[in-house]
Amino acid sequence: MAATAAIRQREKSGCTHLAIFAMTAHAMKGDRERCLQAGMDGYIMKPIRFGDVEKTLSSLSSAQPVSAPSPSGKVLWGKSEALERLGGDEDLLREVCQIFLEESPKLMQKLREAIADADSEAVTRAAHSLKGELGYLGAPGAAQVARELEEMGHEKNLSRAGELFTFLERELTGLHLALKDPAGAML
Repeated sequence: MAATAAIRQREKSGCTHLAIFAMTAHAMKGDRERCLQAGMDGYIMKPIRFGDVEKTLSSLSSAQPVSAPSPSGKVLWGKSEALERLGGDEDLLREVCQIFLEESPKLMQKLREAIADADSEAVTRAAHSLKGELGYLGAPGAAQVARELEEMGHEKNLSRAGELFTFLERELTGLHLALKDPAGAML
């Protein structure tokens, strides 16, 4: 509760909103309400069920866009996850990565122009395409930012689109590097 209060106080000085949710094994009557009143965004009780976590996180992203954290400089992508989706075919994975490396800059350019033109529909389309590709590659952080941009387009509220675009651009730069080995060959 104290940490949440301190974080919420810091956000008043212009820091972006950090999503916080409580998780407890000893749920007492009124705990959920106290956590929400303290400024937390959600509440999950143990034993943890995947459906509960998914529902809570989903409600957070639909209630308000979750602010993207500062890029770590190290983009994680799910190579094994992507490979599994492709039936273990390494050659196909290399091909999919190559297509992404060629197509994502074009999508980012469309997204940049759509934001500059305040074209909500074009933002929605470009962000949706990027979200799908990033999700397929197993890049959840970048996919979440693309999802937020897509939602902003749907809601016709692009007030934070530039900020999120900048973050997404940095993430994709790192992702492009992660998809290649040091010699520049596809992983």
